[in-house]
Amino acid sequence: MARLRDKWLSNMWFVEYGKILMTPQSDTPFTQWVNTLRNANKILRSKEDLYMDNKRLRRHIRVLLSDNLGVEYGTINGDAPGVLDTIADLDKWIAHIGHMDDNLC
Repeated sequence: MARLRDKWLSNMWFVEYGKILMTPQSDTPFTQWVNTLRNANKILRSKEDLYMDNKRLRRHIRVLLSDNLGVEYGTINGDAPGVLDTIADLDKWIAHIGHMDDNLC
C-alpha cells in the first residue's frame, strides 16, 4: 500500500483526507457523510497523528453533526451518560443515528 501511495499520490496526500475528516455534516444525509468520514479515516490508518480509533471517531462524528441532528441527538440522549452514549458498538450507534436522521427528513 505504501508503494502505491508513493507512486500515485502527492507527498501531501494525507492533508486532503484530513480535510475530509474535518467536514461537518451540514445538509449531507448522515449515512453518506459518515461513510465518507470512515473511509477517509481508514486511509489515514498509517498516520497515527490523524487516524482516529472508534472511540475518538465517535466523539468526532458527534461534534460535527448537523444542527438539527445534533439537537435531536441531545434530546434523545438526555443527561450524560445518556441513552445513546450507552450503545458501545460503533456500527450500531451509527445505525441508530442514521435512523434518527432519516426521521428528521
